[in-house]
Amino acid sequence: MNRRRIALLAASVAALGSLSVARADIVKHTDVRFTMSDGVQVAADVYLPAGPGPFPCLVELTPYRKESRAAEGASYLPGEGFGLIEVDARGTGGSAGEYDIVFSMREQRDAAEVIEQVATTGIPGVGQACLPAVGMYGGSYSGIIQYLVASLPAPYYPEHLAAIAPQRAFGDLYRDIVYHGGMAIGSFGQIWSAGTQAYYTEPPTDVTTPVGQAAWTDHLTKNDPILQAYLATPYIDGVFTSDNTEPAFTQRLYLDSSILARIENLKVPALHLAGWFDAFTRGQMLTFQKALEQERADPSARGPNFLIVGPWNHSNTHFINPDQGFKQRLADWYRTWLVGGAQPGWMTGPRVNYYLMGTGALLDATGEWRDADSWPLPGLTYERYYLHTNGALSATAPLGPEPADSYVYDPAAGTGELVSRWDNAAVPTQLSWDQRTDEPKGLSYTVTFDRAARVAGTINLHLRATTIGLPGRPRVNGVDGGLTQLTPPYLDTDFVVKISDVAPAGTATLITQGYLRASHRDLDLAASEVAPNGDVLRAQHFDDSGHVSPPLEGADTTYDIEIWPTAKTFQAGHGLRLDIYSADTPGHLTLLEPVINTVLHSAGAESYLTVPVLPI
Repeated sequence: MNRRRIALLAASVAALGSLSVARADIVKHTDVRFTMSDGVQVAADVYLPAGPGPFPCLVELTPYRKESRAAEGASYLPGEGFGLIEVDARGTGGSAGEYDIVFSMREQRDAAEVIEQVATTGIPGVGQACLPAVGMYGGSYSGIIQYLVASLPAPYYPEHLAAIAPQRAFGDLYRDIVYHGGMAIGSFGQIWSAGTQAYYTEPPTDVTTPVGQAAWTDHLTKNDPILQAYLATPYIDGVFTSDNTEPAFTQRLYLDSSILARIENLKVPALHLAGWFDAFTRGQMLTFQKALEQERADPSARGPNFLIVGPWNHSNTHFINPDQGFKQRLADWYRTWLVGGAQPGWMTGPRVNYYLMGTGALLDATGEWRDADSWPLPGLTYERYYLHTNGALSATAPLGPEPADSYVYDPAAGTGELVSRWDNAAVPTQLSWDQRTDEPKGLSYTVTFDRAARVAGTINLHLRATTIGLPGRPRVNGVDGGLTQLTPPYLDTDFVVKISDVAPAGTATLITQGYLRASHRDLDLAASEVAPNGDVLRAQHFDDSGHVSPPLEGADTTYDIEIWPTAKTFQAGHGLRLDIYSADTPGHLTLLEPVINTVLHSAGAESYLTVPVLPI
């Protein structure tokens, strides 16, 4: 344990005396306002256990209205002896200021400043109610901001932050929520952005007061449409400049709102909760992986890091969910790091607690919970499955020339999906419908297992393909931006790939997916994971405006496509099916021009899956 953490715990224990809480008694302070370093006031509702305090406190920041978001945390945490400080993000709810982009650096600083204020000078109007060691709590937006605040660079880092517990939280704003492999995520714009913007027009709970009226005026006059900056800057090197924040600030739009871009700053204890069907599985698993690697390189200064991942989607991935059974683990976690409580037994064991799915359907109850000490899981072997003629996948490589397979992508013909695996808490969410419905829209390849196989981790598709557009359309080289990505001046196409479990009767259950726009194919080998034999195990692409590489008309082109991590047993007699399409509607904004895509799989031009397999 590092010196700063020891000092925080010592100060908290000294201030605490004894922690005795009547679980049914909660004292609520409504519309408490914290003044930020730029003069903007942010609003909070504070939930404290009954008694004189001080208490171990947890900060949650949300754009979804503090009075609504607190329902989860306040239902449990004060009864366990913790104070909950529910803060409206600036420009939302009761907080003044401007809200134009998600997770701005100014917003990250706000959360850090609230932590420092409650730890040092107390809660405004309430007094010194918090111990010096402060934690953060929440999921989704509130989970993501935990990662960001815990990795803030100096001088903005909150020295009194002692522990975090992010649930269902991304690691990479660009690749996890705005653009998947260069494909704009439709549900981010159509569902989340529009719904969150609607909160702006709702008045604060104290709108009859001058301060509440002033905050509401800020929302209605300063906030810009959320999507504006993201559609205008479709590459990861985009820059944002505030227009109504004084003093104005400029930041790297995507990188400064992504913990993976500054993962080296993460040092506090972190308990990560993820779901195999969540919107942010890819980024959160990678965040844990990198954090654990760093911790093990310097355990005296970092961590510890623990991961729980179950068969849940965004709506189900909650610590405080009676069906999950992890809420006591959450309370024990905070008690350990905020008040020096006895370390629970699970904290001396393996770092990963994951669900190995059986059927692979959402909320699967046919699998088993397993433990491991790292991610990727130890003991994996990586097996190639080659694409062949007639829709076959095989461990045997092509021995000579094979006829290629082609499909037509025509957006006018309805080539999207009804429901995507990618989940942003949309309705309906991820129905376990038979994937055979989508097969005519692209190509399918299947391997049937003669004995059970456990697949666990990120899958990679190494694809050799050609693309042909409409004849006679002029093509130019160059980079465009914004909505013109839907009709770029150069040839382009999308690849949407699925992995399904095919039962003996033929029913196909969707397990996981991957996405790549052809012009984003340039592989960042330094950020990817590559096996000694050269196989790409997890592909990551550059995604910046300087690496736009459209395919040449009809040219044999190589793509490596990251397929999101999963953990599942394929039973004997079941098949693993790979589907390749060029649309995912309404999940992603698709290209508007029809093309013919041809998949190659001859000797010397092999296409294959690299699959992580656990021993049985």
